[in-house]
Amino acid sequence: PFVPGQYLTLRADVNARELWRSYSITSDPGDLETVSVLVRRVNQGAVSNWICDNLKSGDTLEVYPPAGSFKLVEDQAPAAFFAGGSGIAPIFSLIRQALKSGAPRVCLFYANRSAETEMLAEDIDALRDAYPEQFRCQRWFDEGNRFPKASDIKEFLGDRPVKFAYVCGPEPFMKLVQVSLEQAGYPSTSVIMEIFDTETQVPVDVDGEAKSHTLQIEKSGKVTEVEVPSGQTILDGLAKVGVDAPHSCKVGECAACMCRLVDGEIDCLPNSVLDEDDKDDGWILPCRSTPVSTFVKIRYE
Repeated sequence: PFVPGQYLTLRADVNARELWRSYSITSDPGDLETVSVLVRRVNQGAVSNWICDNLKSGDTLEVYPPAGSFKLVEDQAPAAFFAGGSGIAPIFSLIRQALKSGAPRVCLFYANRSAETEMLAEDIDALRDAYPEQFRCQRWFDEGNRFPKASDIKEFLGDRPVKFAYVCGPEPFMKLVQVSLEQAGYPSTSVIMEIFDTETQVPVDVDGEAKSHTLQIEKSGKVTEVEVPSGQTILDGLAKVGVDAPHSCKVGECAACMCRLVDGEIDCLPNSVLDEDDKDDGWILPCRSTPVSTFVKIRYE
């Protein structure tokens, strides 16, 4: 089972490498006969290109359970949705849920480079036709217009305020919407953002010395040992030495990279996933954890 706004983390074996990537679920949670995700082919995207070029009917994929905390706060509240590019995937699922739940007013600002790059266009049109009184959609194409400005966001909102705003897309787009909503008087608690592919910055060692830590990873019965530089999260350290581990947001907003700390000491950066019971049980987020002791062992379960 899953709820709108969540994603699946898929495994792909590409050129003898085990890679994991997360893709938002677009199917209706009321229909579990088929579960669909949205995949956009990107330049040098190892997994997205492998999926588009190789997957065929009858193939089997290994996935982690549905995860993610990008969900409707109140499913019947009037809401505005802002999507950029493939950020439409979780936004579309939330819009469908809001409309089915009886939200009186739902509006979507959907930005793309061009009409040719727009995704889920027919599905959005179908929602508009099914809910003509409740649902309003503004499509924005950079080609032929320009990159949207704060004034465009404010004009889209107009004088009909909504209770919540949901945002997903490329970082520049999300920052634009966030600032525009702040200027329009929306409190930060009413703006819910889905963040992906953000580089995590962590402090370097105070003494400035170039240190490393031995990291042992146990996964699917296999044990791997690597050297991870200081001043990096465990997840970034693994990536730099060529070890692919499950992950998605990289900023402690999801649970895709969760694993257990078996041995050693780490520093934990703030996150919105783990509570005290989780920490007491040994769970950590590699994307928000930096090694402290010389030896650290983690286990994926």
